[in-house]
Amino acid sequence: TQSVDNKIFTIDPAAAAQVAFTTEPAGTATAGADLSTQPVVTIQDSYANTIVLSSDNVTLAAFTDVGCTAAAGGALSATANPKAATAGVATFAAMNYDLAETIYLKASSGPLTVDCSTAIVVSPAAAAKVVYTTDPSATGTAGVDFAAQPVVEIRDAFENVVTTSSDTVVLSAFTTADCSTTTSTGTSNGISKAASSGISTFTALNHEKAESVYFKASSGGLTTDCSTVSAVDPAAATKVVYTTQPAATGTAGADLSTQPIVEVQDAFSNTVTSSSDTITIAGYTNVGCTAASGGT
Repeated sequence: TQSVDNKIFTIDPAAAAQVAFTTEPAGTATAGADLSTQPVVTIQDSYANTIVLSSDNVTLAAFTDVGCTAAAGGALSATANPKAATAGVATFAAMNYDLAETIYLKASSGPLTVDCSTAIVVSPAAAAKVVYTTDPSATGTAGVDFAAQPVVEIRDAFENVVTTSSDTVVLSAFTTADCSTTTSTGTSNGISKAASSGISTFTALNHEKAESVYFKASSGGLTTDCSTVSAVDPAAATKVVYTTQPAATGTAGADLSTQPIVEVQDAFSNTVTSSSDTITIAGYTNVGCTAASGGT
């Protein structure tokens, strides 16, 4: 009878050669919110054995392509990044990304071969504010649609357009640059527009009063935005209007104690300040000014 001598062999890992995602990050996420599944990266030898003695740092960076060659433009945050490995394993926590786009995470650690994660589709966070991306024209004419119509986006706190929003954006006119104190007494038209994919594109905004105005964009309880200034000029002259009536009584041949003042105005009652037209006053004997007076 032969005896068998059993021996136990301990095989250690080879030298560290690569990093590998052993837990991929969640495939979907919300901008600024921690990933529901946090990534775990392992430092391995070329045979995929974990280098349990390694405490090297692992760094994650965001890219927009499958091969992790085109750097993403958003901010990638975590409790720690780089993250020191424990027994060769780097377990990330509180990792999130603030730009709504599809990204891939590249794991690296010094000269080791890198690994690229599966895709993460990041959606916008909740709507937080409205923002002008196109301001109304700097100049305009009373009652005429601005040549440049405003475009307002509904965004989250990270400047992502909330593409799911169809909320209505309303514009209101102010005469102060911060849109917080003095509202305009003029009438604005075309001031309400429902968003399409989070964007309100106005088409018929105009203002009837000749003045410099700023338009405050608002949508429910979201943070508002104030446009740049629009200087509105009077429209074409259409009428003359007494702003000071002549004295109610007078003496023949004597100047009236209150002399009349007449303005040239447009259809919206703005004074046409560019007008130097001559105004003629004639006397009539009836309220409707149809029966001419015989006096001079």
